[in-house]
Amino acid sequence: MRADPDAALLLRSVLDEGHYREVQALLSDPSTERPFVEPFSGERVRAAIEGLPELGQLLVRLFTLGATVPLDAVHAELDASVVDRLLDAGLLERTRDGVRSRFIVVAYANRLLAVTPPLWLRGYEPGELLVDISATAFWMARFVANRGPARRALELGTGSGLLVSLLDAAEAVAVEGEPGTAEVATFNVLLNGLDERVEVRAGKLFEPVADEQFDLIVANPPCLPAPHGVALPPPSDGGEDGDAVLRQVLAGVGEHLEFGGEALVGGQGFGGEREPFIAGWLRDALAGTALGATVLIGDAQSVESAGETLRQRWQETGVEEEQAFAAWARFCADARPDRHYTYLIKLAPGGDGTVAVHPLLRA
Repeated sequence: MRADPDAALLLRSVLDEGHYREVQALLSDPSTERPFVEPFSGERVRAAIEGLPELGQLLVRLFTLGATVPLDAVHAELDASVVDRLLDAGLLERTRDGVRSRFIVVAYANRLLAVTPPLWLRGYEPGELLVDISATAFWMARFVANRGPARRALELGTGSGLLVSLLDAAEAVAVEGEPGTAEVATFNVLLNGLDERVEVRAGKLFEPVADEQFDLIVANPPCLPAPHGVALPPPSDGGEDGDAVLRQVLAGVGEHLEFGGEALVGGQGFGGEREPFIAGWLRDALAGTALGATVLIGDAQSVESAGETLRQRWQETGVEEEQAFAAWARFCADARPDRHYTYLIKLAPGGDGTVAVHPLLRA
């Protein structure tokens, strides 16, 4: 994809004409807690959109279901010049049977985001572009939406650009380590008309913002364990124990956070009976500093349930079932986890190195 301002404006105009945001809001099932309309329910979706104008139906087929549409059917609703521009920008591609989109367009909180189809839909080839919205990012978006007002905000590992697009900030910098993903994030900034206040920089974590400070920092780092023998795509790879990138983010916050500012870091990870392992690491890391942290636990599940989900994710990236079970057994032997947690970490100056752990809600 090319971050083409004209193509982004053109796509937004077409989607708005077809009432795409409104249709997405009604098609999405909030009970699934996924940012995507489930393509497995394609027949339900096709039946639901039968009453829409032809343009609306075409857009859902292309950008929600990822279907291939015959070229004459596309040209019946979109001028050839529009199709050519979207092809040139890398949004659409020609196939033997017609035209299809290379991206699914997700609508969330009135933002539009072009992302690659999720792994559970299409599988993964090592090295290919992968720009998704994880379940953790979708969960964290609730806490980030309209957070502020901030004078200057930073998002680390922006991916699709979802979180930075939701911030109430006069100026924001979004950092992304994968150049191809940074291009998609830049396109999404343009797609939402945010280019005057959001800048995307390619680079690893804090490197592109050396010596800069912010009054709001947000991050949702990759948090899936990738033990020896398991290769995960960068948006998911949290290192051998799952916390490696998270630790790097938390370690760099103090240097880049203004006094009176706040950092929000979302994640998932294994832990003991009472708290995630990252809480113990934080106590050691913040000891003697001026930062304080609160770990707010949103969900806790059994190791068995989390292990089943984790093995499934590994297998989606090409790991054989037997290999996944072996890797899981090694991980459990090394880490000795009792539970798996979803959490939001809040950091702020003035805490004298203290770390508190609280559930957000009690069952």
